[in-house]
Amino acid sequence: MKKIIIFSGHHDSALQFNLLRYLKFGYVVIIFLGLGVLFIWMIVSIIIFIFVFFNLEYLLFYNFIIILFIIGIPAFIGLFFFVSNGEKANKVPGAIDNLSAVAVI
Repeated sequence: MKKIIIFSGHHDSALQFNLLRYLKFGYVVIIFLGLGVLFIWMIVSIIIFIFVFFNLEYLLFYNFIIILFIIGIPAFIGLFFFVSNGEKANKVPGAIDNLSAVAVI
């Protein structure tokens, strides 16, 4: 009978977030600004829908949406570069854990 030792481990390939790598603190600003603008935009769109449904005046909200869009443009542009394109373009070898999940059987 042969004795066999099997070493098993894994190699993580975590995603690299470009905004976090290049902007550091700006990452938090862009993420919250982008998500905040989208959330407010969604609420205002629902309000406009209700105003249109009941045939009320809603032009004031259009100006608010345009101003909100202008404020959110830098965040929207930044969110397009959150991750790189391609199948392997955004992979980082390892998850900075020194391959700690190793088993010996």
